[in-house]
Amino acid sequence: MSKNDEVAEALAVLKPLDLSLVSLVVFEELPLPVAAEALGISPGAAKVRMHRARQKLRAALPRSLHHVHSPVLKGDPS
Repeated sequence: MSKNDEVAEALAVLKPLDLSLVSLVVFEELPLPVAAEALGISPGAAKVRMHRARQKLRAALPRSLHHVHSPVLKGDPS
């Protein structure tokens, strides 16, 4: 299985709202408050959801893909 397949499988464990949030913050590089507004949730809720989504992704990804500099897995943006 390729790394892309493993990442796709890990992303599939996220709830649709959490996947949207991760996509906006990590891949579209929106600030967390802007992504929260776009999704109709509070910045506080977005921060909690982002933290939990990253935990789920860490658990779903093989350890070999836990890169320190991974934008998906690194700490929550302020």
